[in-house]
Amino acid sequence: MFVFFLPLLFPPALSTISKPFRQFVHDRFGLGVADLLAREDLGEVGSYGGGEHLAGEKTDNLPVIFVHRLLTGASSTRPIAAFFMSAGGYTDEELYATTYGPRGTLLWTAAMECQFAQALRYFIIAVSQFTDSQVNVIAYSLGVPIVRKAMLGGGCVDGGDLGHGSLTRYVNTFLAVAGPNRGVLSCSLPLSQLRTACNPINGLRCNSRFLNDINSRKHYEAQIVYVIQSTGDLTVGNLVCGVQTTAVPGADYTLTFEGLTHLQVITLTVQQQFKLISQHIAN
Repeated sequence: MFVFFLPLLFPPALSTISKPFRQFVHDRFGLGVADLLAREDLGEVGSYGGGEHLAGEKTDNLPVIFVHRLLTGASSTRPIAAFFMSAGGYTDEELYATTYGPRGTLLWTAAMECQFAQALRYFIIAVSQFTDSQVNVIAYSLGVPIVRKAMLGGGCVDGGDLGHGSLTRYVNTFLAVAGPNRGVLSCSLPLSQLRTACNPINGLRCNSRFLNDINSRKHYEAQIVYVIQSTGDLTVGNLVCGVQTTAVPGADYTLTFEGLTHLQVITLTVQQQFKLISQHIAN
């Protein structure tokens, strides 16, 4: 059964991350990180989560962090968060998202930048510490390889360092939905490497230094790793350089749909996403 929810189903009172959560981040990591995660420069669509939760207290459900598609934003995941609220009894104290990177620019001008991974790494640690628990993470499309780098840590191929050690202990379950972990098929076309998104350093050309880095180890993302993919995803492709690009090395379970497009596998599998995260079942 496929379920699609429109943004109108999300509660109308939109806001960025809550004041208690923002204050916690400010106290723990400083003003710069608080601004980075709140993304108030984007208005109410820049981030969400936290509610009136008291720092250090556990929530009824493990918090869920949604990692949006590159160049969209935190608000694009609100319809999925709405389903978690209506179907699973989650509250705004348990559902989180931040906007990493710019919004609305051309996809071909974007790469897997270290600063994007750094923001997500801060966010995962902050939510975990704010709720004194592990978190669950669902990532979509190009958000998948970026957050995998955030989880892996270490040096960035484009310069910078995320700090030592993976975030495995912070994350209970990681769900990767339609993520180009081995590259994007169109980046294999002649002269595609001239595009920023397909550059051989931190681009989505197969065997780029970035992709080789995040695939150099297995099962570092979380205690449990799931994948949702589709044979009809022509946006990222299926086989890229002979490997299923949406697969995550060492995943515990992969749910494959037939014929869904890239956008459909993200928006029409909300029920399956919920069950995998909250119940660890696929159907």
